[in-house]
Amino acid sequence: MVLLFWESEQKWTVLGTQVLASCHDSVVEICELDVIGRDICLLHPPEHDARSAKTTAEYLRLSRPGICVWAPSGAELFALWNILLQFPLAVSEA
Repeated sequence: MVLLFWESEQKWTVLGTQVLASCHDSVVEICELDVIGRDICLLHPPEHDARSAKTTAEYLRLSRPGICVWAPSGAELFALWNILLQFPLAVSEA
């Protein structure tokens, strides 16, 4: 399975079966899905208020591994968020 969000050559995100990669602000950030924690937050655009964040936000912050991921605002961003909340798939036993 591959999920691709594309705005331009400088702004895109691809979710594969093992890796998430996102390009924005001339930076490509890559992480394995097994290291993604469930602490994911919406980054509010600086020029908009919090009430309009659901329709204007384009970035998620993954606390672990500490990267920002781009997706188009609205339903696409929230769909990606919900998919990422499912990882890691394997829970280690302590």
